[in-house]
Amino acid sequence: MKTITTIISFLLFIHISFAQTPSCEVLTDSLKGTYEGDCKKGKADGIGKATGADSYEGGFKNGFPEGTGTYKWKNGDWFTGNWKKGLMDGKGEYFTKTKNSSLVGFWKKNVYKGMYEKPYDVINQSDKVSHLDVNSLDKKGNIVIVSMVSGMLAQANVDDFQVVSGTYDRYNKREMIKTKVIEFQNVQFPFRVKFNIGGSPFEIQIFESGQWQVDLML
Repeated sequence: MKTITTIISFLLFIHISFAQTPSCEVLTDSLKGTYEGDCKKGKADGIGKATGADSYEGGFKNGFPEGTGTYKWKNGDWFTGNWKKGLMDGKGEYFTKTKNSSLVGFWKKNVYKGMYEKPYDVINQSDKVSHLDVNSLDKKGNIVIVSMVSGMLAQANVDDFQVVSGTYDRYNKREMIKTKVIEFQNVQFPFRVKFNIGGSPFEIQIFESGQWQVDLML
């Protein structure tokens, strides 16, 4: 009899323990419903799958989608890519069911930023350049203007250049007292060009099309 009582007490203890275990919470309202996966401190954390009005499968952190995962909306649209605090953030692909088309590129806090993570990249920053400004003048047109101003570090020279990737149809050059300018026209992007400034390379790659102004103070 004592043995039976002990077993019953043990089973009752297990039942109470499980009943008191907190559920694993998903904090995104549209995903609240069922959850299967890793949990930490009562919140979805790790790899899991949540299904509510919408569904999501992939990485979680502190109850929100984070890392790599696929989110499916109830209208049939889906996004596969990077997430941060429940928002599309990073590289991914968004598919729209009604248009049967997808958009690939980079997102920041649910906002599409473009095909590239950043519009340009300075690959080599010459030690002869004391100040650099890169500006997008217009989204239309395919022009890259590079302006160099002679200074204490070097003399401006736009003649010694090499186009590493991309193409252009022609270029125009202008020269003032201290400033030399070269304008590449009908550029095909991504466009990567390298200048030799006093024996030190300056190299920039511009990913997004449009009209660009690159100003270098030497």
